[in-house]
Amino acid sequence: MAICSLLLGAGLCYGWILNQGGNNNSQAREVALLQENQRLTQALEQAQLQTKHEVSTRESLERQLAEQSEEIKRLTGQLAFFQKNRKVPVGVK
Repeated sequence: MAICSLLLGAGLCYGWILNQGGNNNSQAREVALLQENQRLTQALEQAQLQTKHEVSTRESLERQLAEQSEEIKRLTGQLAFFQKNRKVPVGVK
């Protein structure tokens, strides 16, 4: 969503700049557009890296959660077994 917004903003800025005045400052506008394009490209690359990092972190946490859930199930089963088979000494409740 953020990436789309950046690209849309860049397109709107480009169109607005093209519609401003005649050819008097066309080179200055071209330089400004190139700089803006470079800035937006860097922002896009940063957003892509951030997204990859977040996806990787989420996948890792989901794997850990699944492993821990399985361990809890296993230990709960063992606890139930030991509680069922526990010998209670005579006279102790």
